[in-house]
Amino acid sequence: MYYEANGYIELGEKMTNNKNLPTISIVITSYNQGDFLGNTIKSVIGQNYNEKEIIIIDDGSSDNSLDIISEYESDVSIIVKGKNRGQGSAIHHGFEISSGEIIGWIASDDMLMPGALSRVARAYVNNKYSDALYYGGFEIIDTKGKTQEKYLSPLILSSIHKKIPPPICFPGTFFNNQSYKRAGGINPDMHYAFDLDLWMKFINMDIPFIRINSIQTKFRRHSHQKGYTRKWLNHCRNEEKAIRTKYNMFERYTLEYQLYLAIHRIINTFTGRNIFSLAYRIICRGRIKKYNVQYSSVLVAFFHWF
Repeated sequence: MYYEANGYIELGEKMTNNKNLPTISIVITSYNQGDFLGNTIKSVIGQNYNEKEIIIIDDGSSDNSLDIISEYESDVSIIVKGKNRGQGSAIHHGFEISSGEIIGWIASDDMLMPGALSRVARAYVNNKYSDALYYGGFEIIDTKGKTQEKYLSPLILSSIHKKIPPPICFPGTFFNNQSYKRAGGINPDMHYAFDLDLWMKFINMDIPFIRINSIQTKFRRHSHQKGYTRKWLNHCRNEEKAIRTKYNMFERYTLEYQLYLAIHRIINTFTGRNIFSLAYRIICRGRIKKYNVQYSSVLVAFFHWF
């Protein structure tokens, strides 16, 4: 079931039925990450969800990535070997040739958590918003796969996130394929901030952002990431600045939004989970019954600041 109160939406774990399960297309983009690519592919193939389409787009790798991909040909729906045009272009191409009702992306050095696709399907089946975006938390891991941090992405506060997207991790985020196409898709010319651009397109279309209350992805942090170089950091800042200007985001960064982010980050730093959203779930599930509807709504709104 799902819970909805004061503009917040969070999904529970129980699936109401197994009818009409969606096909989920997951795009894996590959570029010279042979050290990690095999684990990425296995994390997708090993999902306990049969209705999936696996697409691998190799963006002109010069290491052993193509040899690794060939080992899994029988388990992969589509493999595309192309020239290096950048990550945005590779993701764009993967989504363009996908056929699933729901689509998502993961990089070749990251991994899906066990059961991630089933939780997305459960959210889709139990949810009244057919065009929604589904996001969850993520773990940050090192080169050996050891967990360094856990981050449970915040719940959506409607008064804020009708203007600004929540801080979510693109790998492991899923959305309706038709909604994606109506939004105009990812800008293939972008190399880093294509996700922020896409989220703003969704917000302008009033697409609901729905949190899956679970860690969905392992995001790997290592020295070969493009974000570790000064060149890429500057490129990222320039792309983000262009997006903020395009969507007039500077006026949307209200004090409410800044406070929301600051408190959420502090809580995640010290607890690794959102204790205030736990209190919210307790209230929404009716375990505090002595409060009347008006008082409960005030409490829910307060807890959702975090």
